[in-house]
Amino acid sequence: MKKVLVLGNSKSGKTTAAEMISKILGSPPPKNCSDFIIEDYAAGRVTIPSKALELAKSIAKNKDPYRQDLFKFGLMRQKTDPAYPVSEAVKQTNVVTGVRTKENLDASRNLFDLVLWIDRDEAVANSTDQLGPSDADVVIDNNGTLGDLKVALISELVD
Repeated sequence: MKKVLVLGNSKSGKTTAAEMISKILGSPPPKNCSDFIIEDYAAGRVTIPSKALELAKSIAKNKDPYRQDLFKFGLMRQKTDPAYPVSEAVKQTNVVTGVRTKENLDASRNLFDLVLWIDRDEAVANSTDQLGPSDADVVIDNNGTLGDLKVALISELVD
């Protein structure tokens, strides 16, 4: 089964595309690298596991206030393991999102058969988006309907 990495700026439709890809491939649900970063970040701030889980769930619901701290935390973790947290995500699924840096992409690219960039006109890079369309194997236009997106994804995934 193909392993696919989905890239794109914030609000480009990466999660929607990843969910569609998982269904097309019959893969377990997609994983976002930020989920692993959030869990580790919360565990490092709260020593009681149940409280760390509560904090992680709270952060996951609204990442914006934590975005810079999470990004810095992820960069720190990647110094000792450049493929973190992608290496964790691929243990659970064939479809991954949330890679933000060139170093992380370079360290984990060999884990994937296909790297897709989801492009949407209204999606603009934020301070943690450090990749672009040239970092992907294929760029998928996401400026139409969900049906258009699904057709574009199927055409790239089906041999």
